[in-house]
Amino acid sequence: MNPDITYKALQLFLTPFFSVSYHLRTTGKENLIQKPVIFASNHSSYLDPSIIIYALSKKEPIHFIAAQLKGIGGIYEKLYKQTGQMVLKGKGILALKDFYEKSQQTLDKGRCLVIFPEGKRNNPRDIGKFNNGASSIAIRTQTPIIPIYISGAYDHGNKFPRLFRNIDLRFGKPIEPPESKGRKSVSGLTEKLRNEIIILSKS
Repeated sequence: MNPDITYKALQLFLTPFFSVSYHLRTTGKENLIQKPVIFASNHSSYLDPSIIIYALSKKEPIHFIAAQLKGIGGIYEKLYKQTGQMVLKGKGILALKDFYEKSQQTLDKGRCLVIFPEGKRNNPRDIGKFNNGASSIAIRTQTPIIPIYISGAYDHGNKFPRLFRNIDLRFGKPIEPPESKGRKSVSGLTEKLRNEIIILSKS
């Protein structure tokens, strides 16, 4: 099946699902801009991608990038791919090369990219160390980054939050990448991004 069609079906399912199952509040939508961006979010539950898709309600599919996923019989990874999301091939240099290629292809199509810079699920009260992937591709492609903070989806280490919880999603202002390249520029943008998400967590 066409991944775009599967993605649209997921969107249709998410509207009644969140209306009935959770109390989702979204703030900062005025910070969204009408061009391809990289969304960078904290990560506390397996529900986070669905929360972001529902909150954005974009006509064009948005695309998440993840390392190889673990799940029973690979079911989770299969579902991920069926909605057009991207799972990196291999590890180390191979995964990095795949990351840059898939990110560039997504942005070239005029679509938005979503990255979880922590690389794994964490308690949102304790924002973890950020990887440089989002900053690196933002500088390479001169694409703005919009920070996202999600609270309420963390449920004491459970993969999914219990039903009927209050969940908040906050969009920050777009961060324009510097034109200069190099390690200092990348690490500086990563630090700025992390600080912006910490600020969102306290707002």
